[in-house]
Amino acid sequence: MESLLSSVTRILFVVTDALLIPDIMLLLALLGWSAVVLGEFTAEAISRARCGPSRWSETGNPRPEIGSAKRPRLVATFLAEATSLPGQPAALEKLASDYELKAAKWLEGTQIGVRLGPILGLVGTLIPMGPALQGLAAGNVMQIAANIRIAFATTVVGLLIGGLCYTITTVRRRWYAQDLKEIEFLCRELGEDANEPRDN
Repeated sequence: MESLLSSVTRILFVVTDALLIPDIMLLLALLGWSAVVLGEFTAEAISRARCGPSRWSETGNPRPEIGSAKRPRLVATFLAEATSLPGQPAALEKLASDYELKAAKWLEGTQIGVRLGPILGLVGTLIPMGPALQGLAAGNVMQIAANIRIAFATTVVGLLIGGLCYTITTVRRRWYAQDLKEIEFLCRELGEDANEPRDN
């Protein structure tokens, strides 16, 4: 029984030790991806700042300036498609629903990063602890120091990824909620324009 337990645990140790390098590679890849996403986020923030606080008509009319180019990407692409659907309120409603799904899809990557970064960091922390404890038992200070350094590094990188992704997700969720409110308003406005009687 003890020999069977020893064999099983040896296999388990081999498997977990083999996961360390893939875990570190995934962490590095995720860190690079997070840097790219941070650059895109910064560019999007600058673009939104140029749109100004208000995108409505300057004449005091609450109706939106349909032809205005100073709009966030989500709203601008919606308008480009919506203006080709005059007099079709059902199609406009369906298009607005599609853009809700598109906004949710744009948030998926960083939402996954919020969870995946710390998980990979924790895995990279726990795996080296086994060899570190073995080094402690054997009095091998160099082995302890090397494995503890790996454990701390993976923890820091994992938390950094999670923090970046959390910040980006939180801000973008607010941005896209505002955009979807504007899209909802535009749907009503376009629908009302289609129902207004035209002068002959």
